Amino acid sequence: MDAGEPQAPYALHLTDLDHRFQFIVFDLDVSCGGQASVWRDADAITTLLAEHGLDHFVSRSGPGGGIHVWAPVSGEHGLDPVEVARLARAAERRLPTLDIAPLLNPATGAVRPPGAPHRSGGRAELIHPVDLDDALLVCDTDTNSVERFEALAVALGAEELDIEEEVDAATAAERIDPVAVRLRGRRSPMPDMVRHLLDSGPGQDPSAHVARILPRLALARWSLADVRHLVEETEQAAPGLEHLRTRRFGTGRRRRPENERAALLTRQWTKAVEFASRLTPGVERTERDLFALRGIGAAILEAVAEHAELWTAEAGPADQRTLLGVLGVALAACAEDGEVDIDIRRLALATGLGKSTVARALQRLRRDGRLVQVAEAEGTQATRWRLVHPDQWEDVIPGEVGGTQGEPAPLLHTPPSTHLDTRDDLLHRVQAYLEVVSHEVFAEYSPTHPRGLGRHVARTYAVLVEQGFHLYTVNISVLSRLTGDTPARTARHLRLLAEQGLIDPHTGLTTDMTALDKAATRLGTAGVHAARERRYDAERAAHAAWHAELARLRAPVALRPRTRPAERYARTPSGRPDHAAQLARHLVAA
Repeated sequence: MDAGEPQAPYALHLTDLDHRFQFIVFDLDVSCGGQASVWRDADAITTLLAEHGLDHFVSRSGPGGGIHVWAPVSGEHGLDPVEVARLARAAERRLPTLDIAPLLNPATGAVRPPGAPHRSGGRAELIHPVDLDDALLVCDTDTNSVERFEALAVALGAEELDIEEEVDAATAAERIDPVAVRLRGRRSPMPDMVRHLLDSGPGQDPSAHVARILPRLALARWSLADVRHLVEETEQAAPGLEHLRTRRFGTGRRRRPENERAALLTRQWTKAVEFASRLTPGVERTERDLFALRGIGAAILEAVAEHAELWTAEAGPADQRTLLGVLGVALAACAEDGEVDIDIRRLALATGLGKSTVARALQRLRRDGRLVQVAEAEGTQATRWRLVHPDQWEDVIPGEVGGTQGEPAPLLHTPPSTHLDTRDDLLHRVQAYLEVVSHEVFAEYSPTHPRGLGRHVARTYAVLVEQGFHLYTVNISVLSRLTGDTPARTARHLRLLAEQGLIDPHTGLTTDMTALDKAATRLGTAGVHAARERRYDAERAAHAAWHAELARLRAPVALRPRTRPAERYARTPSGRPDHAAQLARHLVAA
Protein backbone atom coordinates (compact mmCIF):
# COMPACT_ATOMS: atom_id res chain seq x y z
CA MET A 1 0.00 0.00 0.00
CA ASP A 2 3.05 2.30 0.10
CA ALA A 3 2.47 3.19 -3.54
CA GLY A 4 -1.01 4.50 -2.71
CA GLU A 5 -4.50 3.09 -2.72
CA PRO A 6 -5.27 0.85 -5.74
CA GLN A 7 -7.60 2.41 -8.29
CA ALA A 8 -8.89 -0.99 -9.47
CA PRO A 9 -11.43 -2.99 -7.40
CA TYR A 10 -9.71 -4.75 -4.49
CA ALA A 11 -10.58 -6.59 -1.29
CA LEU A 12 -9.01 -7.17 2.12
CA HIS A 13 -8.16 -10.66 3.37
CA LEU A 14 -9.87 -11.36 6.69
CA THR A 15 -7.07 -13.60 7.99
CA ASP A 16 -3.36 -13.24 8.67
CA LEU A 17 -0.55 -15.35 7.20
CA ASP A 18 -1.41 -18.15 9.65
CA HIS A 19 -5.02 -18.13 8.37
CA ARG A 20 -6.44 -16.91 11.68
CA PHE A 21 -9.22 -14.33 11.40
CA GLN A 22 -8.34 -10.72 12.25
CA PHE A 23 -11.74 -9.42 11.11
CA ILE A 24 -15.24 -10.89 11.32
CA VAL A 25 -17.37 -9.36 8.58
CA PHE A 26 -21.11 -9.92 8.25
CA ASP A 27 -21.72 -9.51 4.50
CA LEU A 28 -25.43 -8.74 3.97
CA ASP A 29 -26.41 -9.20 0.32
CA VAL A 30 -29.44 -7.57 -1.35
CA SER A 31 -29.84 -10.54 -3.73
CA CYS A 32 -30.68 -12.78 -0.77
CA GLY A 33 -33.88 -11.01 0.20
CA GLY A 34 -34.06 -7.40 -0.92
CA GLN A 35 -33.05 -4.04 0.49
CA ALA A 36 -35.57 -4.06 3.34
CA SER A 37 -34.28 -7.45 4.56
CA VAL A 38 -30.69 -6.16 4.47
CA TRP A 39 -31.61 -3.22 6.71
CA ARG A 40 -33.49 -5.54 9.06
CA ASP A 41 -30.55 -7.95 9.33
CA ALA A 42 -28.08 -5.06 9.76
CA ASP A 43 -30.14 -3.76 12.66
CA ALA A 44 -30.32 -7.24 14.21
CA ILE A 45 -26.58 -8.02 14.04
CA THR A 46 -25.43 -4.55 15.18
CA THR A 47 -27.80 -4.82 18.15
CA LEU A 48 -26.35 -8.22 19.08
CA LEU A 49 -22.79 -6.95 18.73
CA ALA A 50 -23.56 -4.00 21.00
CA GLU A 51 -25.24 -6.24 23.58
CA HIS A 52 -22.09 -8.39 23.76
CA GLY A 53 -19.71 -5.42 23.96
CA LEU A 54 -18.21 -6.00 20.50
CA ASP A 55 -17.08 -2.79 18.77
CA HIS A 56 -17.83 -2.58 15.05
CA PHE A 57 -18.19 -0.28 12.07
CA VAL A 58 -20.61 -0.45 9.15
CA SER A 59 -20.03 0.21 5.45
CA ARG A 60 -22.07 0.08 2.28
CA SER A 61 -20.58 -2.54 -0.06
CA GLY A 62 -21.26 -0.72 -3.33
CA PRO A 63 -24.02 0.48 -5.67
CA GLY A 64 -26.08 -2.70 -5.18
CA GLY A 65 -27.20 -1.76 -1.66
CA GLY A 66 -25.41 -4.48 0.34
CA ILE A 67 -24.07 -3.83 3.85
CA HIS A 68 -20.82 -4.97 5.52
CA VAL A 69 -20.67 -5.04 9.33
CA TRP A 70 -17.01 -5.22 10.43
CA ALA A 71 -15.99 -6.49 13.87
CA PRO A 72 -12.16 -6.49 14.33
CA VAL A 73 -10.65 -9.19 16.57
CA SER A 74 -8.54 -7.87 19.45
CA GLY A 75 -5.12 -9.35 20.19
CA GLU A 76 -2.42 -10.72 17.94
CA HIS A 77 -3.59 -14.30 17.58
CA GLY A 78 -7.01 -13.73 16.03
CA LEU A 79 -9.86 -16.25 15.89
CA ASP A 80 -9.59 -19.91 14.94
CA PRO A 81 -11.20 -20.65 11.52
CA VAL A 82 -13.23 -23.52 13.01
CA GLU A 83 -14.79 -21.21 15.58
CA VAL A 84 -15.45 -18.56 12.94
CA ALA A 85 -17.19 -21.11 10.69
CA ARG A 86 -19.33 -22.17 13.66
CA LEU A 87 -20.25 -18.54 14.33
CA ALA A 88 -21.02 -17.95 10.64
CA ARG A 89 -23.33 -20.97 10.29
CA ALA A 90 -25.22 -19.97 13.42
CA ALA A 91 -25.57 -16.39 12.20
CA GLU A 92 -26.78 -17.58 8.79
CA ARG A 93 -29.86 -19.12 10.42
CA ARG A 94 -30.77 -15.79 12.04
CA LEU A 95 -29.84 -13.47 9.16
CA PRO A 96 -31.42 -14.50 5.82
CA THR A 97 -29.36 -12.03 3.75
CA LEU A 98 -25.98 -13.09 5.22
CA ASP A 99 -23.35 -14.42 2.80
CA ILE A 100 -21.03 -16.56 4.90
CA ALA A 101 -18.62 -17.55 2.10
CA PRO A 102 -15.82 -15.15 3.21
CA LEU A 103 -16.03 -16.50 6.78
CA LEU A 104 -15.79 -20.13 5.64
CA ASN A 105 -12.65 -19.62 3.56
CA PRO A 106 -9.63 -18.75 5.75
CA ALA A 107 -7.25 -19.03 2.78
CA THR A 108 -8.81 -16.57 0.34
CA GLY A 109 -11.90 -15.13 2.05
CA ALA A 110 -11.89 -11.37 1.41
CA VAL A 111 -14.23 -8.37 1.59
CA ARG A 112 -13.99 -4.89 0.08
CA PRO A 113 -13.04 -2.39 2.82
CA PRO A 114 -14.49 1.13 2.94
CA GLY A 115 -13.09 3.17 0.06
CA ALA A 116 -12.45 0.22 -2.28
CA PRO A 117 -13.76 0.69 -5.86
CA HIS A 118 -16.61 -1.57 -6.97
CA ARG A 119 -16.53 -3.32 -10.35
CA SER A 120 -20.00 -1.93 -11.16
CA GLY A 121 -19.02 1.62 -10.28
CA GLY A 122 -18.84 3.59 -7.07
CA ARG A 123 -16.97 2.59 -3.91
CA ALA A 124 -17.54 0.82 -0.62
CA GLU A 125 -18.61 3.63 1.70
CA LEU A 126 -18.21 4.03 5.46
CA ILE A 127 -21.63 4.87 6.96
CA HIS A 128 -21.21 4.26 10.74
CA PRO A 129 -19.40 5.82 12.38
CA VAL A 130 -19.25 8.56 9.77
CA ASP A 131 -15.88 9.89 10.92
CA LEU A 132 -12.90 7.91 9.58
CA ASP A 133 -10.82 8.42 12.74
CA ASP A 134 -13.61 6.91 14.86
CA ALA A 135 -13.70 3.86 12.58
CA LEU A 136 -9.93 3.45 12.83
CA LEU A 137 -10.24 3.49 16.63
CA VAL A 138 -12.60 0.53 16.32
CA CYS A 139 -9.82 -1.38 14.51
CA ASP A 140 -7.57 -0.79 17.56
CA THR A 141 -10.17 -1.87 20.13
CA ASP A 142 -9.14 -4.10 23.05
CA THR A 143 -12.69 -5.20 23.87
CA ASN A 144 -13.34 -7.62 20.99
CA SER A 145 -11.95 -10.67 22.76
CA VAL A 146 -12.26 -14.32 21.77
CA GLU A 147 -14.58 -14.89 24.76
CA ARG A 148 -17.01 -12.22 23.57
CA PHE A 149 -17.15 -13.70 20.08
CA GLU A 150 -17.85 -17.12 21.63
CA ALA A 151 -20.68 -15.57 23.66
CA LEU A 152 -22.07 -14.07 20.45
CA ALA A 153 -22.01 -17.49 18.78
CA VAL A 154 -23.95 -18.99 21.70
CA ALA A 155 -26.52 -16.18 21.49
CA LEU A 156 -26.96 -16.95 17.79
CA GLY A 157 -27.71 -20.62 18.58
CA ALA A 158 -24.33 -22.25 17.89
CA GLU A 159 -24.73 -24.91 20.60
CA GLU A 160 -28.03 -26.15 19.19
CA LEU A 161 -26.48 -26.10 15.72
CA ASP A 162 -23.55 -28.23 16.93
CA ILE A 163 -25.91 -31.00 18.04
CA GLU A 164 -27.87 -30.92 14.77
CA GLU A 165 -24.72 -30.95 12.65
CA GLU A 166 -23.26 -33.94 14.51
CA VAL A 167 -26.38 -35.98 13.78
CA ASP A 168 -26.59 -34.75 10.18
CA ALA A 169 -22.91 -35.41 9.48
CA ALA A 170 -23.11 -38.98 10.74
CA THR A 171 -26.14 -39.85 8.61
CA ALA A 172 -25.02 -37.88 5.54
CA ALA A 173 -21.61 -39.55 5.39
CA GLU A 174 -23.30 -42.92 5.06
CA ARG A 175 -25.40 -41.77 2.12
CA ILE A 176 -22.70 -40.10 -0.03
CA ASP A 177 -20.37 -41.90 -2.42
CA PRO A 178 -17.26 -39.66 -2.13
CA VAL A 179 -15.63 -41.02 -5.30
CA ALA A 180 -18.53 -40.38 -7.67
CA VAL A 181 -19.83 -37.45 -5.56
CA ARG A 182 -23.39 -38.73 -5.51
CA LEU A 183 -25.97 -40.16 -3.16
CA ARG A 184 -25.84 -43.93 -2.90
CA GLY A 185 -28.68 -45.73 -4.60
CA ARG A 186 -30.13 -46.36 -8.02
CA ARG A 187 -29.92 -43.48 -10.49
CA SER A 188 -33.26 -42.12 -11.73
CA PRO A 189 -34.03 -40.33 -15.01
CA MET A 190 -34.10 -36.55 -15.08
CA PRO A 191 -37.12 -35.33 -13.06
CA ASP A 192 -39.79 -33.47 -15.03
CA MET A 193 -39.32 -30.38 -12.86
CA VAL A 194 -35.61 -30.28 -13.75
CA ARG A 195 -36.54 -30.38 -17.44
CA HIS A 196 -38.87 -27.45 -16.87
CA LEU A 197 -36.24 -25.47 -14.95
CA LEU A 198 -33.58 -26.11 -17.60
CA ASP A 199 -35.87 -24.70 -20.30
CA SER A 200 -36.98 -21.73 -18.18
CA GLY A 201 -35.20 -18.40 -18.11
CA PRO A 202 -33.31 -17.75 -14.84
CA GLY A 203 -34.92 -14.34 -14.28
CA GLN A 204 -33.19 -11.83 -12.04
CA ASP A 205 -31.20 -14.41 -10.03
CA PRO A 206 -29.45 -17.08 -12.18
CA SER A 207 -27.60 -18.40 -9.11
CA ALA A 208 -30.84 -19.16 -7.26
CA HIS A 209 -32.24 -20.81 -10.39
CA VAL A 210 -29.29 -23.24 -10.57
CA ALA A 211 -29.74 -23.89 -6.84
CA ARG A 212 -33.21 -25.25 -7.65
CA ILE A 213 -31.86 -27.59 -10.34
CA LEU A 214 -28.81 -29.25 -8.77
CA PRO A 215 -30.42 -30.60 -5.54
CA ARG A 216 -33.17 -32.26 -7.59
CA LEU A 217 -30.55 -34.03 -9.72
CA ALA A 218 -28.69 -35.00 -6.54
CA LEU A 219 -31.85 -36.56 -5.14
CA ALA A 220 -32.19 -38.50 -8.40
CA ARG A 221 -28.78 -40.05 -7.55
CA TRP A 222 -26.89 -38.36 -10.37
CA SER A 223 -23.09 -38.19 -10.10
CA LEU A 224 -20.67 -35.33 -10.73
CA ALA A 225 -19.74 -36.93 -14.07
CA ASP A 226 -23.42 -37.12 -15.07
CA VAL A 227 -23.98 -33.46 -14.26
CA ARG A 228 -20.75 -32.37 -15.96
CA HIS A 229 -21.86 -34.19 -19.14
CA LEU A 230 -25.28 -32.51 -18.89
CA VAL A 231 -23.77 -29.03 -18.52
CA GLU A 232 -20.99 -29.36 -21.08
CA GLU A 233 -22.59 -31.60 -23.70
CA THR A 234 -26.32 -32.26 -23.77
CA GLU A 235 -27.62 -29.00 -22.26
CA GLN A 236 -24.79 -26.56 -22.88
CA ALA A 237 -27.22 -23.88 -24.13
CA ALA A 238 -30.04 -24.45 -21.61
CA PRO A 239 -31.33 -21.08 -20.26
CA GLY A 240 -31.55 -22.45 -16.73
CA LEU A 241 -27.77 -23.05 -16.54
CA GLU A 242 -26.78 -19.46 -17.34
CA HIS A 243 -25.10 -19.00 -13.93
CA LEU A 244 -22.69 -21.87 -14.64
CA ARG A 245 -21.71 -20.41 -18.04
CA THR A 246 -21.46 -16.70 -17.28
CA ARG A 247 -21.09 -14.35 -14.35
CA ARG A 248 -22.52 -10.91 -13.73
CA PHE A 249 -20.38 -8.06 -15.05
CA GLY A 250 -21.64 -4.51 -14.67
CA THR A 251 -25.14 -4.42 -16.16
CA GLY A 252 -24.62 -7.55 -18.27
CA ARG A 253 -22.91 -10.92 -18.05
CA ARG A 254 -19.48 -12.19 -19.13
CA ARG A 255 -18.58 -15.78 -20.06
CA ARG A 256 -16.60 -17.63 -17.38
CA PRO A 257 -13.20 -19.15 -18.27
CA GLU A 258 -13.24 -22.93 -18.65
CA ASN A 259 -11.32 -23.60 -15.41
CA GLU A 260 -13.65 -21.28 -13.49
CA ARG A 261 -16.72 -23.05 -14.91
CA ALA A 262 -15.35 -26.45 -13.89
CA ALA A 263 -14.45 -25.29 -10.39
CA LEU A 264 -17.83 -23.60 -9.90
CA LEU A 265 -19.75 -26.69 -11.03
CA THR A 266 -17.73 -28.97 -8.73
CA ARG A 267 -18.23 -26.64 -5.78
CA GLN A 268 -21.96 -26.15 -6.36
CA TRP A 269 -22.56 -29.84 -7.03
CA THR A 270 -20.74 -30.90 -3.85
CA LYS A 271 -22.91 -28.51 -1.85
CA ALA A 272 -26.05 -29.83 -3.58
CA VAL A 273 -25.17 -33.45 -2.77
CA GLU A 274 -24.45 -32.60 0.86
CA PHE A 275 -27.73 -30.70 1.06
CA ALA A 276 -29.63 -33.58 -0.56
CA SER A 277 -28.04 -36.10 1.80
CA ARG A 278 -29.65 -34.31 4.72
CA LEU A 279 -33.01 -34.24 2.93
CA THR A 280 -33.06 -37.89 1.89
CA PRO A 281 -35.04 -39.28 4.87
CA GLY A 282 -37.69 -36.63 4.39
CA VAL A 283 -37.83 -37.25 0.65
CA GLU A 284 -38.33 -40.96 1.21
CA ARG A 285 -41.36 -40.08 3.33
CA THR A 286 -42.62 -37.45 0.91
CA GLU A 287 -45.31 -39.51 -0.81
CA ARG A 288 -46.68 -40.64 2.55
CA ASP A 289 -46.48 -37.14 4.00
CA LEU A 290 -48.23 -35.70 0.94
CA PHE A 291 -51.10 -38.17 1.04
CA ALA A 292 -53.66 -35.41 1.68
CA LEU A 293 -52.35 -33.24 -1.16
CA ARG A 294 -52.29 -36.21 -3.52
CA GLY A 295 -55.88 -37.00 -2.57
CA ILE A 296 -57.03 -33.44 -3.27
CA GLY A 297 -55.07 -33.37 -6.52
CA ALA A 298 -56.49 -36.64 -7.81
CA ALA A 299 -60.03 -35.57 -6.86
CA ILE A 300 -59.67 -32.20 -8.62
CA LEU A 301 -58.38 -33.86 -11.78
CA GLU A 302 -61.37 -36.22 -11.78
CA ALA A 303 -63.84 -33.43 -11.04
CA VAL A 304 -62.45 -31.43 -13.96
CA ALA A 305 -62.84 -34.43 -16.26
CA GLU A 306 -66.13 -35.87 -14.98
CA HIS A 307 -68.06 -32.61 -14.59
CA ALA A 308 -67.58 -30.94 -17.95
CA GLU A 309 -70.76 -28.92 -17.34
CA LEU A 310 -68.89 -26.86 -14.73
CA TRP A 311 -66.65 -25.31 -17.39
CA THR A 312 -69.09 -24.58 -20.25
CA ALA A 313 -69.63 -20.87 -19.50
CA GLU A 314 -67.71 -18.30 -21.49
CA ALA A 315 -65.13 -18.06 -18.70
CA GLY A 316 -65.23 -21.79 -17.91
CA PRO A 317 -62.03 -22.85 -19.70
CA ALA A 318 -60.10 -19.99 -18.05
CA ASP A 319 -61.38 -21.07 -14.62
CA GLN A 320 -60.46 -24.68 -15.35
CA ARG A 321 -56.92 -23.83 -16.47
CA THR A 322 -56.38 -21.45 -13.57
CA LEU A 323 -57.48 -24.07 -11.04
CA LEU A 324 -55.17 -26.64 -12.60
CA GLY A 325 -52.37 -24.08 -12.60
CA VAL A 326 -52.80 -23.54 -8.85
CA LEU A 327 -52.84 -27.32 -8.36
CA GLY A 328 -49.61 -27.57 -10.35
CA VAL A 329 -47.96 -24.95 -8.14
CA ALA A 330 -49.08 -26.82 -5.00
CA LEU A 331 -47.79 -30.16 -6.32
CA ALA A 332 -44.46 -28.64 -7.40
CA ALA A 333 -44.04 -26.99 -3.98
CA CYS A 334 -45.08 -30.16 -2.07
CA ALA A 335 -47.62 -28.05 -0.16
CA GLU A 336 -48.98 -30.59 2.31
CA ASP A 337 -51.96 -28.42 3.29
CA GLY A 338 -52.70 -27.30 -0.27
CA GLU A 339 -51.78 -23.68 0.53
CA VAL A 340 -49.51 -21.80 -1.87
CA ASP A 341 -48.50 -18.22 -2.67
CA ILE A 342 -49.62 -17.43 -6.22
CA ASP A 343 -47.74 -15.01 -8.45
CA ILE A 344 -50.45 -14.09 -10.97
CA ARG A 345 -47.97 -13.35 -13.75
CA ARG A 346 -46.15 -16.67 -13.42
CA LEU A 347 -49.48 -18.48 -13.25
CA ALA A 348 -50.56 -16.64 -16.40
CA LEU A 349 -47.45 -17.80 -18.27
CA ALA A 350 -47.99 -21.39 -17.09
CA THR A 351 -51.62 -21.46 -18.24
CA GLY A 352 -51.23 -19.45 -21.45
CA LEU A 353 -53.73 -16.83 -20.24
CA GLY A 354 -53.31 -13.12 -19.62
CA LYS A 355 -52.66 -11.84 -16.11
CA SER A 356 -56.01 -10.03 -15.95
CA THR A 357 -57.83 -13.17 -17.08
CA VAL A 358 -56.09 -15.20 -14.38
CA ALA A 359 -56.85 -12.57 -11.72
CA ARG A 360 -60.56 -12.64 -12.58
CA ALA A 361 -60.56 -16.45 -12.71
CA LEU A 362 -59.06 -16.67 -9.22
CA GLN A 363 -61.84 -14.49 -7.84
CA ARG A 364 -64.52 -16.58 -9.59
CA LEU A 365 -62.96 -19.77 -8.19
CA ARG A 366 -63.02 -18.18 -4.74
CA ARG A 367 -66.64 -17.17 -5.17
CA ASP A 368 -67.59 -20.68 -6.38
CA GLY A 369 -65.86 -22.33 -3.41
CA ARG A 370 -63.09 -24.05 -5.40
CA LEU A 371 -60.33 -21.96 -3.76
CA VAL A 372 -60.01 -20.17 -0.43
CA GLN A 373 -58.08 -16.92 -0.18
CA VAL A 374 -55.96 -17.36 2.96
CA ALA A 375 -54.02 -14.08 2.94
CA GLU A 376 -53.96 -10.88 0.92
CA ALA A 377 -50.90 -9.80 -1.03
CA GLU A 378 -48.59 -7.57 0.99
CA GLY A 379 -45.54 -5.80 -0.40
CA THR A 380 -43.63 -8.32 -2.50
CA GLN A 381 -45.47 -11.25 -0.85
CA ALA A 382 -48.03 -12.79 -3.23
CA THR A 383 -51.61 -13.68 -2.30
CA ARG A 384 -51.95 -17.04 -0.53
CA TRP A 385 -54.59 -19.53 -1.73
CA ARG A 386 -55.76 -22.95 -0.52
CA LEU A 387 -57.22 -25.72 -2.68
CA VAL A 388 -60.67 -27.04 -1.74
CA HIS A 389 -61.52 -30.74 -2.08
CA PRO A 390 -64.26 -31.29 -4.72
CA ASP A 391 -66.42 -33.02 -2.08
CA GLN A 392 -66.93 -29.52 -0.67
CA TRP A 393 -67.82 -27.88 -3.99
CA GLU A 394 -71.44 -26.82 -3.88
CA ASP A 395 -72.18 -27.82 -7.48
CA VAL A 396 -70.65 -31.31 -7.17
CA ILE A 397 -72.59 -33.98 -5.30
CA PRO A 398 -70.31 -35.83 -2.84
CA GLY A 399 -69.70 -39.34 -4.07
CA GLU A 400 -70.09 -38.50 -7.73
CA VAL A 401 -66.48 -37.53 -8.23
CA GLY A 402 -64.63 -40.49 -9.56
CA GLY A 403 -67.51 -42.11 -11.43
CA THR A 404 -66.95 -43.90 -14.71
CA GLN A 405 -68.08 -43.12 -18.23
CA GLY A 406 -68.94 -45.34 -21.12
CA GLU A 407 -66.38 -43.60 -23.31
CA PRO A 408 -62.63 -43.34 -22.77
CA ALA A 409 -61.85 -40.57 -20.31
CA PRO A 410 -60.28 -37.27 -21.36
CA LEU A 411 -56.75 -36.26 -20.54
CA LEU A 412 -57.22 -35.51 -16.84
CA HIS A 413 -59.35 -38.51 -15.92
CA THR A 414 -58.17 -40.77 -13.11
CA PRO A 415 -59.52 -44.34 -13.45
CA PRO A 416 -61.20 -45.65 -10.29
CA SER A 417 -58.51 -47.40 -8.32
CA THR A 418 -57.47 -48.00 -4.75
CA HIS A 419 -53.97 -46.86 -5.73
CA LEU A 420 -53.35 -43.11 -5.31
CA ASP A 421 -51.05 -41.60 -7.92
CA THR A 422 -47.73 -40.20 -6.79
CA ARG A 423 -47.09 -36.47 -6.66
CA ASP A 424 -44.86 -36.69 -9.75
CA ASP A 425 -47.57 -38.52 -11.71
CA LEU A 426 -50.19 -35.94 -10.80
CA LEU A 427 -47.84 -33.06 -11.58
CA HIS A 428 -46.92 -34.59 -14.94
CA ARG A 429 -50.58 -34.88 -15.93
CA VAL A 430 -51.32 -31.29 -14.98
CA GLN A 431 -48.29 -30.01 -16.86
CA ALA A 432 -49.07 -32.15 -19.91
CA TYR A 433 -52.59 -30.72 -20.13
CA LEU A 434 -51.47 -27.13 -19.61
CA GLU A 435 -48.72 -27.54 -22.20
CA VAL A 436 -51.33 -28.39 -24.83
CA VAL A 437 -53.97 -25.77 -24.02
CA SER A 438 -51.43 -22.97 -23.43
CA HIS A 439 -49.87 -23.22 -26.89
CA GLU A 440 -49.59 -19.90 -28.71
CA VAL A 441 -51.99 -20.99 -31.44
CA PHE A 442 -54.81 -20.71 -28.86
CA ALA A 443 -53.70 -17.33 -27.45
CA GLU A 444 -56.19 -14.47 -27.23
CA TYR A 445 -56.50 -10.86 -26.04
CA SER A 446 -52.83 -9.95 -26.65
CA PRO A 447 -51.94 -6.24 -27.15
CA THR A 448 -48.99 -7.20 -29.35
CA HIS A 449 -50.34 -10.10 -31.44
CA PRO A 450 -53.58 -11.05 -33.23
CA ARG A 451 -56.10 -13.38 -31.63
CA GLY A 452 -55.60 -17.14 -31.92
CA LEU A 453 -58.18 -19.93 -31.92
CA GLY A 454 -59.23 -19.27 -28.31
CA ARG A 455 -59.55 -21.18 -25.06
CA HIS A 456 -62.73 -23.10 -25.97
CA VAL A 457 -61.12 -24.56 -29.09
CA ALA A 458 -58.05 -25.36 -26.97
CA ARG A 459 -60.15 -27.47 -24.60
CA THR A 460 -61.66 -29.40 -27.52
CA TYR A 461 -58.21 -29.99 -28.96
CA ALA A 462 -56.87 -31.22 -25.58
CA VAL A 463 -59.65 -33.81 -25.38
CA LEU A 464 -58.89 -34.88 -28.95
CA VAL A 465 -55.23 -35.39 -28.04
CA GLU A 466 -56.25 -37.84 -25.34
CA GLN A 467 -58.93 -39.52 -27.46
CA GLY A 468 -56.39 -40.10 -30.22
CA PHE A 469 -54.95 -42.92 -28.11
CA HIS A 470 -58.30 -44.72 -27.94
CA LEU A 471 -60.29 -44.01 -31.11
CA TYR A 472 -59.97 -44.42 -34.85
CA THR A 473 -62.54 -41.72 -35.60
CA VAL A 474 -64.11 -38.93 -33.59
CA ASN A 475 -67.78 -39.10 -32.62
CA ILE A 476 -69.15 -35.55 -32.22
CA SER A 477 -71.81 -36.56 -29.69
CA VAL A 478 -69.21 -38.30 -27.52
CA LEU A 479 -66.76 -35.43 -27.89
CA SER A 480 -69.38 -32.81 -26.98
CA ARG A 481 -70.27 -34.79 -23.86
CA LEU A 482 -66.63 -34.84 -22.78
CA THR A 483 -66.13 -31.11 -23.37
CA GLY A 484 -69.56 -29.98 -22.13
CA ASP A 485 -70.21 -28.02 -25.36
CA THR A 486 -73.20 -28.49 -27.64
CA PRO A 487 -72.74 -30.73 -30.71
CA ALA A 488 -73.08 -27.67 -32.97
CA ARG A 489 -70.34 -25.78 -31.13
CA THR A 490 -68.14 -28.88 -31.08
CA ALA A 491 -68.59 -29.27 -34.85
CA ARG A 492 -67.53 -25.64 -35.34
CA HIS A 493 -64.41 -26.24 -33.24
CA LEU A 494 -63.55 -29.27 -35.38
CA ARG A 495 -63.92 -27.23 -38.58
CA LEU A 496 -61.56 -24.54 -37.22
CA LEU A 497 -59.00 -27.16 -36.19
CA ALA A 498 -59.23 -28.88 -39.58
CA GLU A 499 -58.80 -25.56 -41.43
CA GLN A 500 -55.54 -24.98 -39.54
CA GLY A 501 -54.29 -28.51 -40.21
CA LEU A 502 -54.41 -29.52 -36.52
CA ILE A 503 -56.72 -32.49 -37.09
CA ASP A 504 -57.43 -34.87 -39.96
CA PRO A 505 -60.54 -33.56 -41.75
CA HIS A 506 -61.86 -37.12 -42.31
CA THR A 507 -61.23 -38.84 -38.98
CA GLY A 508 -61.06 -35.82 -36.66
CA LEU A 509 -57.91 -37.16 -35.02
CA THR A 510 -55.02 -34.82 -34.24
CA THR A 511 -52.12 -34.52 -36.67
CA ASP A 512 -48.46 -34.13 -35.79
CA MET A 513 -47.89 -31.82 -32.81
CA THR A 514 -45.52 -29.67 -34.87
CA ALA A 515 -48.62 -28.50 -36.74
CA LEU A 516 -49.37 -26.29 -33.72
CA ASP A 517 -46.23 -24.21 -34.33
CA LYS A 518 -46.99 -23.88 -38.05
CA ALA A 519 -50.55 -22.79 -37.35
CA ALA A 520 -49.35 -20.22 -34.80
CA THR A 521 -47.01 -18.75 -37.43
CA ARG A 522 -49.86 -18.53 -39.97
CA LEU A 523 -52.19 -16.86 -37.47
CA GLY A 524 -49.49 -14.46 -36.29
CA THR A 525 -49.64 -15.58 -32.65
CA ALA A 526 -46.10 -16.96 -32.58
CA GLY A 527 -44.08 -15.06 -30.02
CA VAL A 528 -46.99 -13.96 -27.84
CA HIS A 529 -45.67 -15.94 -24.85
CA ALA A 530 -42.21 -14.39 -25.14
CA ALA A 531 -43.74 -10.91 -25.37
CA ARG A 532 -45.83 -11.56 -22.26
CA GLU A 533 -42.85 -12.91 -20.37
CA ARG A 534 -40.78 -9.82 -21.18
CA ARG A 535 -43.56 -7.52 -20.05
CA TYR A 536 -44.24 -9.48 -16.86
CA ASP A 537 -40.52 -9.55 -16.01
CA ALA A 538 -40.43 -5.77 -16.46
CA GLU A 539 -43.51 -5.33 -14.26
CA ARG A 540 -41.97 -7.49 -11.53
CA ALA A 541 -38.72 -5.54 -11.74
CA ALA A 542 -40.59 -2.22 -11.51
CA HIS A 543 -42.59 -3.51 -8.53
CA ALA A 544 -39.40 -4.63 -6.77
CA ALA A 545 -37.77 -1.26 -7.55
CA TRP A 546 -40.68 0.57 -5.95
CA HIS A 547 -40.44 -1.47 -2.73
CA ALA A 548 -36.67 -0.95 -2.70
CA GLU A 549 -37.34 2.78 -3.02
CA LEU A 550 -39.76 2.63 -0.10
CA ALA A 551 -37.18 0.75 1.98
CA ARG A 552 -34.53 3.32 1.09
CA LEU A 553 -36.76 6.23 2.10
CA ARG A 554 -37.77 4.55 5.36
CA ALA A 555 -34.17 3.73 6.33
CA PRO A 556 -32.29 5.99 8.75
CA VAL A 557 -30.68 8.89 6.93
CA ALA A 558 -27.19 7.75 8.05
CA LEU A 559 -27.74 4.32 6.49
CA ARG A 560 -29.66 5.48 3.43
CA PRO A 561 -27.79 4.41 0.27
CA ARG A 562 -26.78 7.08 -2.18
CA THR A 563 -27.87 6.50 -5.75
CA ARG A 564 -26.94 8.12 -9.01
CA PRO A 565 -29.74 10.03 -10.78
CA ALA A 566 -30.03 7.34 -13.48
CA GLU A 567 -30.54 4.65 -10.81
CA ARG A 568 -33.24 6.49 -8.86
CA TYR A 569 -36.89 5.59 -9.14
CA ALA A 570 -38.58 7.57 -11.91
CA ARG A 571 -40.28 10.78 -10.81
CA THR A 572 -42.60 13.30 -12.44
CA PRO A 573 -41.48 16.95 -12.76
CA SER A 574 -43.40 17.63 -9.54
CA GLY A 575 -41.41 14.94 -7.71
CA ARG A 576 -44.13 12.28 -7.47
CA PRO A 577 -43.32 8.64 -8.31
CA ASP A 578 -43.82 7.95 -12.04
CA HIS A 579 -44.68 4.24 -12.20
CA ALA A 580 -45.33 4.26 -15.95
CA ALA A 581 -41.91 5.75 -16.69
CA GLN A 582 -40.24 3.24 -14.37
CA LEU A 583 -42.00 0.37 -16.15
CA ALA A 584 -40.89 1.79 -19.50
CA ARG A 585 -37.27 1.72 -18.28
CA HIS A 586 -37.49 -1.98 -17.47
CA LEU A 587 -39.28 -2.76 -20.73
CA VAL A 588 -36.44 -1.12 -22.65
CA ALA A 589 -33.89 -3.10 -20.63
CA ALA A 590 -35.81 -6.32 -21.35
